[in-house]
Amino acid sequence: MNAIKRLPTLFIPHGGGPCFFIDPPPAYPHMWDGLGAYLRGIDASLGVRPKAVLVISGHWENPLPTLNIATKPGLLFDYYGFPEHTYRLKYPAAGAPDLAERVRKLLGDAGFQTDVESKRGLDHGVFVPFLLIYPNADVPILQLSLQASLDPVVHLALGSALAPLRDQGVLIVGSGMSYHNLADMFRAEAGLPPWRSMPGWAMPCKIPRPAINCSRSGARHRGARRRTRAKSI
Repeated sequence: MNAIKRLPTLFIPHGGGPCFFIDPPPAYPHMWDGLGAYLRGIDASLGVRPKAVLVISGHWENPLPTLNIATKPGLLFDYYGFPEHTYRLKYPAAGAPDLAERVRKLLGDAGFQTDVESKRGLDHGVFVPFLLIYPNADVPILQLSLQASLDPVVHLALGSALAPLRDQGVLIVGSGMSYHNLADMFRAEAGLPPWRSMPGWAMPCKIPRPAINCSRSGARHRGARRRTRAKSI
């Protein structure tokens, strides 16, 4: 029997709101082309189809690491002010409750308490990029929340505990941006752009060129934690 290929872990930028499904600003007609091409190329670049994907989105924080154990998770439209059709997007990927059990055991063995829920839909940090990565929604998806403290040490330990999944056919994906206040980015006037205030250690960790186009859009996008009007279906 062939050994399962060890899968990488990925950190992907997901742009601003439903950026791939709306017209770009006239001044930047190719704003999303590079990022879209990068996301569409992930499947082929892996060389193998994962059995499931474990996604950690920057738009879900809970006191305990929490897993969405729905067998057919809905979608959480946690973006605002976009065209009406973007609230009718569909991504009917299966959930992965069996993988959730393995994740809980790995985290429990590492000393983490965890929680589960089944009503919160997959947020746009999941369904928007995966509409491009696996457009047929034919790979099961399990979403794991961030831990609300956002403590880097805690999350590095979480990642270490989950590493064995890479040898079990599970693709682990972090979805977010190193800088994501896109509204402030558009409002920036003369002088240093707002992302220059990022910590010094983060500046060398620049996003690969295909993703840089994401930095100019989504002025109307807001983080879920600031609003409560998100729609879920």
